[in-house]
Amino acid sequence: MTKFIQEKCSSCYFHLRNIGRIKRSLSVNMRIKLVHNMILSKIDYCNGLLALTPKTHLKRLQKVQNAAVRLIYDVPKKSSTSKYLKEAHFLRIDERISYKLCSIMFNVISGNIPSYMSDSFE
Repeated sequence: MTKFIQEKCSSCYFHLRNIGRIKRSLSVNMRIKLVHNMILSKIDYCNGLLALTPKTHLKRLQKVQNAAVRLIYDVPKKSSTSKYLKEAHFLRIDERISYKLCSIMFNVISGNIPSYMSDSFE
């Protein structure tokens, strides 16, 4: 699982560096959209698998998200990012994982899932 997280982090940092090169010519709203589409989509991909992962491993993904917020709002490295996470309407990594699992279970209970998934829950 650590290799999976490591590959996600390195890919996200690559895209963050590229966005950082052009951030002066982008508005804050455009930065949020780019980060959401290029960074958070990678973090969210298969994040249900990370539900039982120790918090120490999830800290690496949280650092990526914090770096993304710092890039969006030009926050200094020593400053807290929690205020800016709320401003950008981003959930923390552990909250994103919980939200994804809850939404999957809601769909299972309400019957809004494809038949290939409903067969495994019966």
